[in-house]
Amino acid sequence: MIPLLVTRAADEAAALVARLGPAAVAAPCLAFEPLAPPRPDLPGADLLVASPRAVGPLATVGLDPSWRVLALAPATAAVMHAAGLPVHLAVPGGGATLAAAARPGPVICATSDLGGDEVLRVRPDAVRWVLYRTVCPDALPAAAVAALDGPFDVLFTSPSAVRNFDRLAPGALARARRVLCHGATTLAEVETFGGVGELTTLP
Repeated sequence: MIPLLVTRAADEAAALVARLGPAAVAAPCLAFEPLAPPRPDLPGADLLVASPRAVGPLATVGLDPSWRVLALAPATAAVMHAAGLPVHLAVPGGGATLAAAARPGPVICATSDLGGDEVLRVRPDAVRWVLYRTVCPDALPAAAVAALDGPFDVLFTSPSAVRNFDRLAPGALARARRVLCHGATTLAEVETFGGVGELTTLP
């Protein structure tokens, strides 16, 4: 059985590994650090929250009571409710859909240091409020390191995971039997590191 390394963040990798079956091995290449930046001084703004990871920092910093809060449904909206934060509109879809639901006027995009691009393509006037940072873990788990000794496949779902995999396992990308990529930007990043990827969709 050829192991399939799953490079998502640890909590997401565990859930995906369970869905993919016994060949899947968690190899987290992403981690996140919450930040507590000052609140933007934009009374009456629409606050767009596209990721559950932004909710913890939002709860720490606090919201301006004049803001109208839009969150992606169901996941982000559910985490907002659980944290006791208001959600005035739950919007299904992705960041572009969320941005399209915002009113004319000031808009704040609560995001990571690498996120918010979908929102800003639709609303280039939005203020990017960076609430958490994407970092590289210190090392791969032992099971993932062991898998690198033989034939292996690897699944990437973001360009940052590709970059971090190369930091954690230099040269391993070129030795992979198959490199599965979720999204065209991830595929392009694999190619910049000398890999040969193929597009896939997540189960």
